[in-house]
Amino acid sequence: MNKFICTGTLCRSVPICNICVPEVFHEVFRSTPAKDGSGWKIDVKCGLHNHGLPDRLEGHSFIGRLTTYEKQHVADLAMRHVAPRHILLSLQDNYPENVTRITQVYKHKSVIQKEIRGPRSEIQHLFKLIEDAGYVYWSRKKDDSEVVREIFWAHPDSVKLLNIFPIVLVMDSTYKTNKYRQPLFEIVGMTSTELTFVVGFAYMESEQTENFCWVLEKLKELFVKMVGQWFAESWGWK
Repeated sequence: MNKFICTGTLCRSVPICNICVPEVFHEVFRSTPAKDGSGWKIDVKCGLHNHGLPDRLEGHSFIGRLTTYEKQHVADLAMRHVAPRHILLSLQDNYPENVTRITQVYKHKSVIQKEIRGPRSEIQHLFKLIEDAGYVYWSRKKDDSEVVREIFWAHPDSVKLLNIFPIVLVMDSTYKTNKYRQPLFEIVGMTSTELTFVVGFAYMESEQTENFCWVLEKLKELFVKMVGQWFAESWGWK
């Protein structure tokens, strides 16, 4: 069994290991840190090749890592809601030598989102975005806790459209298709020209009768809220 000390970066994938491991030893090995901290001790179990060396290192996370300029490029496109697959194509067009995979794009987008969110939890950040955008919303928590059970929100323009076209409403619930792993209840309206518009959304704790009743009560309040505002504006009330 061959043994030696490797002081370079240990990479387990075959093409990368040529950097620090002699060619004859790089197929199958077991590694442990050296006791004196000088590097890694690698015990080669089999020194035979069963493949040809690749011409490119595409697909390896170390080689495919984003540079500073590429990270800024991803951040700029992500802020404009460009899909990750299109971000990757843009990287390949602007940086021909780039061998980044879609995984690195998703990871960097996640880093950007965490930096924007800061110390807030995901649900706290959701509340902040709703408040900053001026949405109409309600929420309720579990008894004697800070755990949110349901949250319902609607855009002011959607509320106006709802009160203009209240005849046809389509409602549906999707199950565990979001990062909160909660049912997402969606309400859609229809105009007189048969165009659809989104009325509002709700995250629900579960799909029980009591949960749907709470959401529909908040939907009802959208009518009452706008009617009250209409009377106040018509009669000059404040």
